[in-house]
Amino acid sequence: MVVASLIATMAFQVGINPPCGVWQDNYKVNSHGHTISASDSHKAGESIFIHNHPEDYRQFLIANTAGLIASLSIILLLMSGLPLRRRIFMWILMVITWIAITAVAVTYLFSISVITPEKEREKQTIIILIGLSLYIWLGLMVLLLIGHTIRLLIKMVRKLIKYLSPKERIQGSGTTSHGTV
Repeated sequence: MVVASLIATMAFQVGINPPCGVWQDNYKVNSHGHTISASDSHKAGESIFIHNHPEDYRQFLIANTAGLIASLSIILLLMSGLPLRRRIFMWILMVITWIAITAVAVTYLFSISVITPEKEREKQTIIILIGLSLYIWLGLMVLLLIGHTIRLLIKMVRKLIKYLSPKERIQGSGTTSHGTV
């Protein structure tokens, strides 16, 4: 619950105050007083990030929103009163937590790439570092997901076999393995 609350707080704050900040003024004219095109204008409160990196902003927004929704879902499920002690519910909560943490990691990587100076981005080292970090993270998440899914399936198959197997019949009280006494 604490982790989900922290992730929800972070995701909300990053959504309200994105990397690069927000415009503080309405801008429809340049410094010479000439009207600029509508695509170059901005309004107070709009994200600077979307004006400078529109495609990255969309991906950033998707990752951040996924983290916020996943963490709020965890909080809602934990507070719902549902019987969450069952393995399947715990597994679902664990997967949602992974999604929230992964979304925070992706949001962080987008934030770092946007606030990195252009000179450093041109060197490609930051891009390689971010890409490598993302692939390692996603590989780890896939391994964990596969491992826990296999573990859950094995437990479910064992329960199913135990449920479907014929129960041993208890012999009557007057009999032994050699016959009646």
